[in-house]
Formats: sequence, structure tokens, C-alpha cells
Amino acid sequence: MVLVQQRGFAALALVSLLAGGTAIAQTGSAAASPAPLVSATHKADPDRSAVAPLKEPVARRRKPLWELGLGGVGVSQLAYPGSAVSIDRFLAVPYFIYRGPVFRVDDGDIAVRALRSSRLELDLGLAAAFGSRNSELPVREGMRGLGTLVEIGPRLSYRFGKLLAARPNNEHPLTLELPARAVFDIDDSFAFRGWSFEPTVQWRHKLGHGFGLRIAASTLLGTRKLTSVFYGVGPDVATAERPEYRASGGLMSSRLGVYLGYNLTRNWRVVTFARLDHVGGAANEDSPLVQRRTGWTTGIGFNWRVLRSSQLAQP
Repeated sequence: MVLVQQRGFAALALVSLLAGGTAIAQTGSAAASPAPLVSATHKADPDRSAVAPLKEPVARRRKPLWELGLGGVGVSQLAYPGSAVSIDRFLAVPYFIYRGPVFRVDDGDIAVRALRSSRLELDLGLAAAFGSRNSELPVREGMRGLGTLVEIGPRLSYRFGKLLAARPNNEHPLTLELPARAVFDIDDSFAFRGWSFEPTVQWRHKLGHGFGLRIAASTLLGTRKLTSVFYGVGPDVATAERPEYRASGGLMSSRLGVYLGYNLTRNWRVVTFARLDHVGGAANEDSPLVQRRTGWTTGIGFNWRVLRSSQLAQP
């Protein structure tokens, strides 16, 4: 999965990408992503461009309840884990962020919080990712295309605590996330494609002078129904160069991503990212559709905040 192409999901895809979300082939928990794929998390923070003094009131460090702006991203990404083809995409769309106590559109997800404490959070999230045309993937010629996928399901997050002397508004830089999501293909009448599960450990650190760093390591797992979408070869499409293959459920990819953000001004922010995907040891590394065991996704994105609420979100 990459980032969504349909306009209705464009803003979500962009947010996922800039956040480095966890979609299957997103460009950077991409997102994206972002996050989905771009999976996926950094957003424009009104006070991040300046170092907050230790005695700064807590309310000053809270983010606006809502924001409205424009974002864009350019990315060179793997079509899917194990592909030898990198696909270039660019997307520029309006975005909307809402940080309500229960319903939130932020951090690369549309989510409904079911449980939240100082360290533990449970929510229901939505992510999305682009598909790829078979004309871009010669190895899949004659096979069903990889459609635009939408993922929905619960996510449990646990914030461990500080590894380094973090700033007072960065109390939990080390986080474990456990998202389990049902995957649907919107290009095929929302047909169910299986389940994904991607345990992720991520570490965040504010470097000062407007810079923020996030490093994420994860393992992406899928049910056999999902892995068959990417790695299975049926007898009706098998060839001498692409023999029949029955995909297995299990590990799809091991991932390591680095995301660096910088606040140009109070309302302009840029993010660069790179993510390594490795399918060595994966359940389907012997599939004829796996051409390369290691590949990179890289990109750069921006967001420009146009409007923000005067009311601050609850922490």
C-alpha cells in the first residue's frame, strides 16, 4: 500500500505520511505515512520553534483544538515490501486537524479514544494507502492490480518514559504501539483483504532550534488473506518466470524509519524521512513476486497552517 489516490481520503493520507504512520506500503507510520503505507508523529506545533523555558505554564505548551491548512508531500517509495520498483508520488491537499478528548483527527489517524491514562491509550483508528498500477509493476503483469486500501481497527499505545533529559513537554519519548487493523480495497467495492498487525517502538526527541527527531522500528505481519494480495500467484496467472505460489500468513517486513522535522516559522513546517524495509526471514520471501529483500522509501513533506483555534486541546 502507498498513499490514497481518491480525493475523499487525500487529507488523511497526507497527515499519515507526515506523521510516518504504519500503513503496509505507506511512505512514512509512514503513514505516513505518512500512515498507512505512507502508515505515520510530528505535526506543526505553535510553540515548537522556540525552546520552552522550564517554568512555562502547561497551557502554553498545549496544541490548538483544531487547525486548518495546506500540506504536500513528494515521495519515492516501494510498491510493496519486496518489490524492486520504486514509485514516485506527489500530493498537495488541504488538511484539517481536530484534537478532541474522544474524537481526534491527528497524529496520522482518524481515531476515537476508548481509554486514556498518563501512559496507556486505546483508540479506534483509520488509515489509508495508495494502490499501484500493474503497468508500473512488470512482475505483476496479467495479475489483479494493487488497489487503494483502507485500514480500520484498534490500537493500544503505551508510553514508557524518558531515555534522555527530555524537555518538559516531551515526557514520554519512548512509545510502544500495537495496531491491529482490518484492510479493505476501495477499488473493489470495499472488499475485505485481511488483517494487518504492526508492533512499533518509536522514540522522539526535540533537538532544539525548531528540530524534532523520530525513530521507529516495527515488524509488519499479515494474515494469509492479506499476504496473498501481495505475494500469492494463482494457477490462472502463473507463467514459466512466475510460478504458482501459495502465500502464508506471518511476517511481511521488518522496518526502520527516521523522520526529521523542522519549523521554518510558527506556521510552516517541513519533514524529511527515510524508511528501510527488509523482507529477509519473512513468511513469503520465496515468492516469485519478491525481487529484492531490502528497499528504501524516502521523501519530503510540508504543512502550512492557515487557521487555528484559540481554544487549546486537553492534554
